[in-house]
Amino acid sequence: MLKTALRTAVLGLALISGAASATQGLPGPLGGIVALAQEGGASAPQQLVLGTWALQTAAGVIVATYRPDASVNGLVHLRNQPRPIPFHGSWAVRPLGPNRFELTVNAGQLSGRDTLSVMPDGNLFNEQARAVVYRVR
Repeated sequence: MLKTALRTAVLGLALISGAASATQGLPGPLGGIVALAQEGGASAPQQLVLGTWALQTAAGVIVATYRPDASVNGLVHLRNQPRPIPFHGSWAVRPLGPNRFELTVNAGQLSGRDTLSVMPDGNLFNEQARAVVYRVR
């Protein structure tokens, strides 16, 4: 059960935040889209993923924090378990086009990949989970 829960977490995160959407960018001051530029050698998806994200599915909620050192940690709150399941690991992104990228999360011996795209409001859409991934902070 724990392995299944962690796999769900990893897949949901890869993630998050991890690890879908319309156009790459963040909301501009007038509601338009501001293109994400490369900064200091880091690609736009790498900069976008930094921070804490939440994904809610029928199985529960995953909250993960992606750090600049490529580490990730978080909690999986499964609907049928009273205690959240913590996880930690590493993450990486691979651009797939102007508005999409692949997020890979490795937690222990588990690995997951999800395709995400940037929504006009700055949140992400996880194509595998068919759910919006919301920025928490």
